[in-house]
Order: sequence, then C-alpha cells, then structure tokens
Amino acid sequence: MASYSVKCWEGEHMPYVTLMVICLVIYVVGIPITSVAWLRRKRHLIQSEANSVSGQLFREAYGQLFASYNARHYYFEGVEMIKKMILAGGLVLVAPGSSVQILIGILVAFAFFATVLQLKPYEDATDNKLQAFATAQIIMTLLAGLVIQTDVTGEYQEIVMSVLLIIINGSVVVLGLV
Repeated sequence: MASYSVKCWEGEHMPYVTLMVICLVIYVVGIPITSVAWLRRKRHLIQSEANSVSGQLFREAYGQLFASYNARHYYFEGVEMIKKMILAGGLVLVAPGSSVQILIGILVAFAFFATVLQLKPYEDATDNKLQAFATAQIIMTLLAGLVIQTDVTGEYQEIVMSVLLIIINGSVVVLGLV
C-alpha cells in the first residue's frame, strides 16, 4: 500500500533507493557483463575444436550462452541481454507514456537490427534472418505504437491498426515455423 507520509529521496526512503541501485547494477549491468567477461576468459575453449574434457564440460555448462553463435561472436548473447533489458525495463525510466519513450525504443531496436545485419552473429544463416526479421517486427510494432500514441483515430483506424499489429506480430511466428 502506498504511504504518502514517506517523502521520496530522503529519510527512510533512501536505504531502499540504495538497495535498488545495487540490485540494478548487479542484475541489469552485472549479469551481461559478467557473462561476456567469463566467456572472453574461456574463449579458447569456445573457439577451439579440440575435444578436451575441460572443453566438453565448459560447453555443457555454458553452451547455451554461445552455442548458437559463430565462434567469433561468442559474446553476442550479452548484447542480446542488454537489448532486452533496455527495451523491457530501461524504457520505463524514459518519459513514461510519451512518444519520446517509443522513439528511443525504435532507436535501440534499429541499432540492434543494424548490428545483426552487419555481424551476422549466428552460426545458422536462417537464425540470422529470423533475428533480423524479429527485430524489424519490434521496430514496426513500436512505429505502430507511435502512430497510435500521436494520432487521435476513429473506430475504423483502431480496427486497421489492430489487424496490422496482429499481422506484424504473427508473421514472426509464421516465419519461425517455416
């Protein structure tokens, strides 16, 4: 329950703010950076084709972090985690409910889209195409959200936008199944 007697950013609120910042650093920044640092430290086990016992144990324990990617792009799961955290949680902090929030989401998704197209980080070419298509879908969904946010539409336009969003989002599922 909200307590309006507690003043924000002072008194008993500050220990909670401190705890939140520590958790934010550990979870949002720490996990991706630690994952990439750990993989970088062990990249010789990732990039070698040797079937050593230590290499096999490492692949069994941490393979989900790099197995889908080219050996050169072993770190890309960290990039993916950061993108997800920015789009899912970081945008909440940027002008909530505004078109600027959506615009920043579009810019983040577009930067990731360009990165995927340039690096082609996945081992399988189909995965590269699917990731590019899914990221384009995120951009189109955010663009539709921007249109909805900035335009006062009638019932007809709402129906058209709803159908368009269903098609945009459903197309990734269809493409993934094909």
